[in-house]
Formats: sequence, structure tokens, C-alpha cells
Amino acid sequence: MGKTAALILDRSLLILPFTATLTMIITVVICYLNDISNVQQTFSKRYDRIINILFVGVTILFPQILVIIIGRFRSLLENQSVINRIIVYIIHVIVAIPLTGVLILAGTDKISGGHDWQMFSSVGLLISLYLYCILHTIYVFYLYIRERNAFQWSKIIGPIWFVFCTLPVIPCTIILEIYYSHIETYFIFIFPVLYCLGFVYPFWLRAKARNRSSVVLGPLTFLNDPDQETLVAFPI
Repeated sequence: MGKTAALILDRSLLILPFTATLTMIITVVICYLNDISNVQQTFSKRYDRIINILFVGVTILFPQILVIIIGRFRSLLENQSVINRIIVYIIHVIVAIPLTGVLILAGTDKISGGHDWQMFSSVGLLISLYLYCILHTIYVFYLYIRERNAFQWSKIIGPIWFVFCTLPVIPCTIILEIYYSHIETYFIFIFPVLYCLGFVYPFWLRAKARNRSSVVLGPLTFLNDPDQETLVAFPI
């Protein structure tokens, strides 16, 4: 029963990065279409409508992202030294601080009768996601530099994908501040969700290893090559 539950979780982690990406893309497209189709309305009305749509999308997205991060957190703790585990815990605590603070601020605003609590919630999740992307990317490069025993090609593809999804935030934010272009705003919301697609291959390896292992919650070993029996400890 325990192994079945673990297998279900591992296999759901294969699907969630794609459903989360689809959720965010649909949300962004709907926001953009509402923005350009209601140009005759005042800015405040268009803004309120977009914020409401964005909040609904983020509400659907949040549990998916939460499960993905928990799954990745569980993977990062396996077969690591005490120092590395402490680093992983610190990363996730740092990410949780702004999210918790903004959610408290949003709750206070709602209780006091304010109208910005939806924006606070959405922006808080976005800030926490980007903070997670930055810290996680640094940690992955740290493992790469330390030459952890991992899959040869995933050691390259993984960090490259994480950097690709993290770096565009800076130019998009600058363009947004200078020219106030809505398109860059929507890109900013899409990139941290695309970041999670980089977890699909490690999640797949984990599910495959779980399927052939009797371990329920403990550390797993992974095949270095599907056609070989060389076992390694941790796939980046």
C-alpha cells in the first residue's frame, strides 16, 4: 500500500509540470485577450478584470506548484551530506518567508475591506517562485561544480534549462519598467512555471527507480544508463 501511494505520487509529479504550465499559459492568454478586447473601458476596470482572472489562475496553479516543489525537495534531500541537506532546508525556508508575509498582508487587506488582496496574493506567489528558481539554480550549479555522481547529459541540460528560465526575468522587468509593455508582464508569469519542466526528467527517473525498488520512502538508486546496470545516487 505504501509503495503504491509512493508510485502514485511519483507518477503524478510527471504530469503536474505540464498541467501547471498549461494552467499558466491559459491564464496569461485570457488576461491578454481581455486586455486588448476592452480598450474602450477605463484602465481601472480592465485592471480589476485582469487581476481577477490572474487570481483565479494562480489559485488553480498554487497547489500544483506546491506538490512539485515538495517532490523536488524530497528528491534533493536524498543521498546528500548533512551540509547539503541544511542548504536545501535554508533555501526552502527563505522562499517561504516572502510568500507567508505577502499572504498575511493580503489577508489583512481583505479583512480591512481593501481591494488589493488578490494582487498581493498573485505577486507574492510570483516573487516566491522566482526566488526559488534563483536559489535552486545556484544549488544545482553547486552540485554540478562539486561533480556529484549524476547522469552525464542531465548534468548539462538541467542547469542550462534552469538558467534559460531564470535570466529572462531581468530584461523583461527592465523593459516593463521603461516601456510598460503588457506582453513582458505575461512572460514574467510564464517563465517560473516553465522552470518546473526541468524537473520532469529527474521525476521520471525517480518513478522508474521506484517501480523496480522495494523502497517506499527511503533513498533510491538510479541507473546511469537505461541499458546499463551502473547505479548512481542522485539525478540532478
